[in-house]
Amino acid sequence: MEPKDAFLVFEIDQRYHASLCYGEADARELVSYSKNPASVRVHRVTEGEIVRDVTADFFPEEDEAPEYRINRTAAMRRAGAFG
Repeated sequence: MEPKDAFLVFEIDQRYHASLCYGEADARELVSYSKNPASVRVHRVTEGEIVRDVTADFFPEEDEAPEYRINRTAAMRRAGAFG
């Protein structure tokens, strides 16, 4: 039988009130209830493996700033560059 992953979910300011979730879906649901997501930590616990911090997997990366294309010709006309 393959070992099942468990996730220890806790907030760093309330570290004595942790929850052990069996399965990623349960852990994600618990994380979604947090009032302060910045303080949430998630550790993956798999039998026979080292416990590891997987918090970054539970929060989407911040999108990079969108690139805005500038129509340089139109901008230069408005500035009077073409006389």
